[in-house]
Amino acid sequence: MKDLDQVEAVIRMQDYIHAHIHETISLEAVCRVSGYSQRHALRMFKALLHKPVFAYIRDLRLRMAAGQLIRPEYSRGILDIALDAGYESHEGFTK
Repeated sequence: MKDLDQVEAVIRMQDYIHAHIHETISLEAVCRVSGYSQRHALRMFKALLHKPVFAYIRDLRLRMAAGQLIRPEYSRGILDIALDAGYESHEGFTK
């Protein structure tokens, strides 16, 4: 079992990511909120969530965009949703 302080640190990292998901997120900023060194914070994050920080961010953005696409009242273009989700192009989103 992981140390409770480490679990709380990863939760703070997740909270930061969720609060800033529509912005550019840097590893430095995410790790800073953990209270640990960047190297150790990244290791803890991957050990607890089984994916690196940027994979977590990508997956979160993709889930948010998918949620918009499946709504019955969907009326926006895919490109608009992709850009809102942090993708720079339609190609990056569909890939």
